[in-house]
Amino acid sequence: MRTPAIALVVLLTLACTASASASVAITSFKVTPSTTQAGAHPDLTIDTAFAPDPSSDDVKSVGVVLPQGLVGDPNAADRCAAPAFAADTCPASTKVGTTTSSVTATILLVDVPQQVTGDVYDLQPKAGEAARLGVVLRPSLPGAEKVFLQSAVSVGPDTGYGLKTLFDGLPRTAAGFPIRVDSMQLVLAAKAVHGPFMTNPTGCGEAKSTATVTSYDAPGEQSASSSFAPTGCDKEPFSPSVSGSVGGTGQTKRGVSPTLTTVVSTGPGDANPSRVKVVLPASIAANLATVSRQCQADLFAAGNCPPEARVGTGTATSPLLPRPLSGPVIFTAAADSGAPELAVQLGPPVPLTLIGQVLLAPGALTNTFDGIPDLPLSRFELTLDGGGGRNTGQLTNLADLCRADTPLGLKGELLAHSGRTADVTAQLEPSGCESIIVSAGPGRPRGKLTLRFRHRRGTLSARFSSAGALRRVRLTLPKSFRKPSRHGLRVKGGKRRLHGRTLDIRTSRRAVSLRWTGLKPGRSLTRRLKRHPRLVFVARVTDAGGRTSKLRLGVRPSVR
Repeated sequence: MRTPAIALVVLLTLACTASASASVAITSFKVTPSTTQAGAHPDLTIDTAFAPDPSSDDVKSVGVVLPQGLVGDPNAADRCAAPAFAADTCPASTKVGTTTSSVTATILLVDVPQQVTGDVYDLQPKAGEAARLGVVLRPSLPGAEKVFLQSAVSVGPDTGYGLKTLFDGLPRTAAGFPIRVDSMQLVLAAKAVHGPFMTNPTGCGEAKSTATVTSYDAPGEQSASSSFAPTGCDKEPFSPSVSGSVGGTGQTKRGVSPTLTTVVSTGPGDANPSRVKVVLPASIAANLATVSRQCQADLFAAGNCPPEARVGTGTATSPLLPRPLSGPVIFTAAADSGAPELAVQLGPPVPLTLIGQVLLAPGALTNTFDGIPDLPLSRFELTLDGGGGRNTGQLTNLADLCRADTPLGLKGELLAHSGRTADVTAQLEPSGCESIIVSAGPGRPRGKLTLRFRHRRGTLSARFSSAGALRRVRLTLPKSFRKPSRHGLRVKGGKRRLHGRTLDIRTSRRAVSLRWTGLKPGRSLTRRLKRHPRLVFVARVTDAGGRTSKLRLGVRPSVR
């Protein structure tokens, strides 16, 4: 996921040099980073040598699978268009590596050694590809044409989530003469024009690469492997965070099914998470009425889950991909124990299925994703659908989400591939509580108020109406706000005056509305904003007959 580009390059070089009258056998294969520091950005050197046996047939294809976590960032360079690559006019800003091959050309029964050099470029990927690399080889042999090789990069469970490239149909001659590849070297750059290109795994276990070759005439394939061990995992940063929201319009009352969104984020340079455990607040529990929607393990394995087993959506963002991976969340069961699980099926262009084990502990509904590959996922968002009804979603509210005393604390326990751990907490944002509608009774005035905070500045929207004409509306802000300013205040349907924290509107219409931006919280409220405290606004609405109704509008603001 993190380097479609890197694997491509590796394969490219292997492919280029391997094309000749050389033996299929690989006599040596070595992958060497310039630094073994975990998570660092090395120059990566890939050396491959072939058995010098002119009597054997020629190499047809070369494939390379890099270790999980050893990635390259295709966004670190510009992308070369196909016509420019075919004309060998790729801009320097698309270059991500170099290659050198030692070959032997047989000319009139005389072996002539040659050094063939070339460059590796970041190409524009085709539809459905995460990245594509191209190699241009420029032989010095008189009459020999340039060699152009390119390959897509794939990554998935079949490669252990290591990057895989395959170069097929390698040339067997140059300038009409048979050639034999003796050895090749590929160097992938640590940095490209826009920043770091190569990145080491963030874990310190064995990092194993595999090269595979096939020939034109002989069946089967030959393979070789190379390993190194990243070091210094204790030096890698790991500062993840969690956030989320719960509820929605009509989904905040006790006993109904809310929409729940949880987000796990990591920072630039952080080690990649290996395990993520999220503990929901006691105010949210599993909705046992939906157990019939569960897809059994055998049906899930066969890809035959019924539509009702889909209970949400997952989205994973990687800095190496142009757009997030997304896919359905399936309510399934563990094959061995039958315990409930949530399967998140992400892709394309990277097929990635994450399995979350659900623990229905009293007062602490828990979901744990373990065995996450060492891939750069900077943000993972999981949304479980609600609906407001009692049997429409996987969760149920055990309390009114809009009450100030309803616990909404979210806990996260994370383990990185580096071995570091992090315990993080956050407050779920009670969605649907930032707005409230209050009526004084049949035929009496009613009010609607919405409050949102962005970057510690509040925006208040309100509307007051009645069946008959109104005379006056007085809206008082809570004392936890600083004294407001007239700037940013817009009133429709009446004339305004501001007295301290009270807005006084005179009108003769049936409705007045207002929008007030730039509201500043006091010190105490500023400290409490992340907990989405309940704030009460008092409105006194006087009708044309002189009767005044008092409306108390309590909201829990959304905060960004």
